[in-house]
Amino acid sequence: MCSMKIGLIGSGNVAFHLATYFQKKNICIKWIYGRNSTSVNELSNLIATEPQYQLTKLPIVDVIIVCVSDNAIQKVVEQLPSSACILITSGTFDITNISLQKPNVGVLYPLQTFTKNAPLAVNEIPFIIEHKTQIVHSMMNQLISSSELQTFPMNYAERKKIHLSAVFLNNFINHLVCLIQEKSNKENIDFKIFNPLINETIRKIINQPAKEIQTGPAKRKDTQTITAHEQMLEGNLLQLYQLFTKSILETYK
Repeated sequence: MCSMKIGLIGSGNVAFHLATYFQKKNICIKWIYGRNSTSVNELSNLIATEPQYQLTKLPIVDVIIVCVSDNAIQKVVEQLPSSACILITSGTFDITNISLQKPNVGVLYPLQTFTKNAPLAVNEIPFIIEHKTQIVHSMMNQLISSSELQTFPMNYAERKKIHLSAVFLNNFINHLVCLIQEKSNKENIDFKIFNPLINETIRKIINQPAKEIQTGPAKRKDTQTITAHEQMLEGNLLQLYQLFTKSILETYK
């Protein structure tokens, strides 16, 4: 028997992982709504629930979880019933922007990067939570208890800071790796040769303060190597190399 009835708005990466995880925890996803009918149908079929296509005619559930881009949140939430308990999964949206119209809005922001079909231990993800009313507080506690999520209460200002740091740690680092992968392909270098280096870098960062484990030519002020590297680069990679080198030199004066 289902412990809660959930409605899910969105059918992207976050929605995929929440839907499949909640299903395993015996939390009923009663319906899924989204603009992309193909992905809505695929996700609905995967967890055996109903696809919905009219935002203003959604069946009543205990909680509606909104997994859409920040730009779309306000427009979506404004069309939901005023009495609905709504949780958004955004790291940067301020719920006070809509709290007068929709008082029962809270935040369930997963601090993780999501990709469809990539295995992910949802119960190990830190979820940043925020609520303004007792109704949201009560429903959120029930959801958290049923799903065994790890949660961390924070206000909007704190959540924004967490999200900004996450962008540096995940999005920017991933893009940097993307640039090096493209460079390696052009130079006929098998990128897998860097895997042990990447693994050791991550292992040390997790276990030690990053400032204490910095290595490389900028750390040891090896200007000859730095100059040689700069002559091998151009465009964005050259600018990034110079920016990081300058920052490391200033850090270890």
